[in-house]
Amino acid sequence: MAIGWHTGLVLLCDLVILLVPDENLCSIAAFVLLWVLPGWAWGRALNGRWLVGLGLGVAIHVFLALLLSYLPGAVPFGLSLGLFTLSALAPAFLSRSSQPALTWPSLPVLVVLLVAATVRVPNLGYSEFQGDEGVVMLRTAAVIEGSEEQFFLHQKGPAEILVPLATWRLGHTINEFWARLPFAWLSLLSVAAVVDLGKRWFDGTVGWIAGLIVAISGLHVAFARIVQNQSFVVLMGLLGLLVLDEYRERGCLRDVLLGAVFAALSLWGHYDAVLSFPVAAALALRWTPGRPWSLRRAIANRPLLYALAVGVVILALFYVPFAFHPNLAKTVGYLTEDRVRMEGKLHLNFEKIWGVSTVYNATYYYVALLVLVPLSLVTLKKYRLSLLAWLAFVVPFGFYLIVVFDPRTHVYTFYASASLLAGAAVTWLWGRLTRTALRWGIVAVGGGAYLLCAGYIWMLFVDHTPEYVRTYPENKSPLYWTSYDEIFTQGLFGFPYRAGWQAISGLMAEGRIVGVYGSNEEQEITDWYTRQAPRIHCPGPDVYMVAEGVQDPIYIDPEELASDYALAGTVLVDGRARLRWYGRTAVEPVTVDEADYRQWWRPDEVIPTNSGWTHPVDATLGGEIQLAGYDLDGTHAVPGGWVRVTLYWRPLVPLRRNYQVFVHLYDGQRLWGQHDGAPECTINATTRWEPGQVIPDPHIVPIPEDVPIGPMPLLVGMYDLLTFERLVIPSAAGNALRLTEVQVRESP
Repeated sequence: MAIGWHTGLVLLCDLVILLVPDENLCSIAAFVLLWVLPGWAWGRALNGRWLVGLGLGVAIHVFLALLLSYLPGAVPFGLSLGLFTLSALAPAFLSRSSQPALTWPSLPVLVVLLVAATVRVPNLGYSEFQGDEGVVMLRTAAVIEGSEEQFFLHQKGPAEILVPLATWRLGHTINEFWARLPFAWLSLLSVAAVVDLGKRWFDGTVGWIAGLIVAISGLHVAFARIVQNQSFVVLMGLLGLLVLDEYRERGCLRDVLLGAVFAALSLWGHYDAVLSFPVAAALALRWTPGRPWSLRRAIANRPLLYALAVGVVILALFYVPFAFHPNLAKTVGYLTEDRVRMEGKLHLNFEKIWGVSTVYNATYYYVALLVLVPLSLVTLKKYRLSLLAWLAFVVPFGFYLIVVFDPRTHVYTFYASASLLAGAAVTWLWGRLTRTALRWGIVAVGGGAYLLCAGYIWMLFVDHTPEYVRTYPENKSPLYWTSYDEIFTQGLFGFPYRAGWQAISGLMAEGRIVGVYGSNEEQEITDWYTRQAPRIHCPGPDVYMVAEGVQDPIYIDPEELASDYALAGTVLVDGRARLRWYGRTAVEPVTVDEADYRQWWRPDEVIPTNSGWTHPVDATLGGEIQLAGYDLDGTHAVPGGWVRVTLYWRPLVPLRRNYQVFVHLYDGQRLWGQHDGAPECTINATTRWEPGQVIPDPHIVPIPEDVPIGPMPLLVGMYDLLTFERLVIPSAAGNALRLTEVQVRESP
């Protein structure tokens, strides 16, 4: 009967995906088919272990999504639906017919999950895509349309692309809520995994308390509310520890193989996953504190070799192609020089960890952890397996405390294990209280403190009236003491923010906003909502778009905006003006409501389809960069005037050096005008470029008063600023490409 119901639900999801035009219904069906039903079936096949089953369903579908992405051309819809359907059905038919009933969560666990869901799911679609989210979604669209190279340009693992890819491919369209919901789901499963791990290493009470603690961990909540890898990394890592702990106890081959699958896939998310490997290795080697143990015998264990082989194969599926990709060296440089920056010396990052932790959590929450985690040492005798929790905590905490230069939000890696240790300390304290009245008093005080800390999380992430972080300290709550007066802005994720970019997207699609634009919002965000329309960071775009409350604002000259532009329109969000756009021509300003432009996107809609330039060129510089085309504005090409040329570069390979651009007016005898500099007014260094990306690069070349009237050759090229060597341009004299001739006219 259970198999029949399961099969019926799978087929119902298929029918909705194939036949129902409603976007929400299709997205619901895709979500259930991909991330719920396979886990239901696998949970029954794994002796009723619902949590491991759900995690395995996620793992298999992420694995299949990568295989589908490797196929030539666009990711095929029909094959994707068929493969995911078979995957959802397979466990029910491959396992033995008499399957045990699922072991559903107990009431205390359901309470923990309800608390976790309360701060993860409400208003999940309120915010526009932020920063890295925009990058992930654009890469996902490109992969769906056939560019699997995006995985290797991403400088992270592929998981955060593969999760929305599967949802988007089956659901046809996507919006912010449905892109984020799978990550919120993974985060909820992670909370349940903490409860289970606490039960195994300590007892049920410790697991329950640890679950309540991590349920309102600000970093876990933040990453549950965005399209990022962290929720995937945490879940795969915790599930790996759960099944490997089963293997430590029972020595079952299936458990160690599952552990290898989860551990390897966690590295498809981020290198942070490595920090859980020491405790995973201890479990895989079947080390149990306080029991006789031989390392030699543990290593010689045949199941361990099988598991190692499985893990290597899974890792090789992504990392072997990546190892042969030209972007590998750039990625290694990015990780070692920009992100990790170990610099051959140790650091002491207490202040940085405090700063991040007391923004994402109430200060009281973090101080409580600082007290409870070391206090849990008194429970070592009672809970011998707590040494495993300490190992899971000390490795990431020590790494980001003394090894890495700037840990930022990567400190999320030790909060799950810190919650376990804090739960053990709370349980020990409770056991020390013998008087009933005192216990009830502690329950009241502790419950109030918990609600206070949970209220901070609700205020930060769920409530957007006002957007607390964006309006801090104007709307600072008097309930929450902080050690800072201003919130640092670098590397903040997950906080509510909506400026009205959906309206801009709709207006551009309607043709009401046209031309090259500039903005004070970072390009990672605007590229998604403008469908990668041409943007420049130099003065003089056709349109300026200025948002309020921007976290990392791009500078716009206020004098230029006031003198050369006129207000063209305003976008309202919840009745407040949040975004304005300005044009060069004075018009009657319009006001639009962002709520009228809520959109769903297809993958092909966010991939640019037009070139954006007037004159095609197709010249190659140094075998690394293509000059695809250019635009020329010669209306001011008179003595004492200027000529404006916009070059459109397309890198062919990842670039490891920064090149300068030169634009010359040169008649073979004299250099009459020139403009040299890094691309886009020195804003967009070539080392930031990615293969296939189109970079509009405007240059204004001044013209002297004594210039001869008539045609003047316009030459362009690139050179290395350190050596002054020009990039080779085949068939171009002096490696300077002659673009065209500028007609210099007499002054009117």
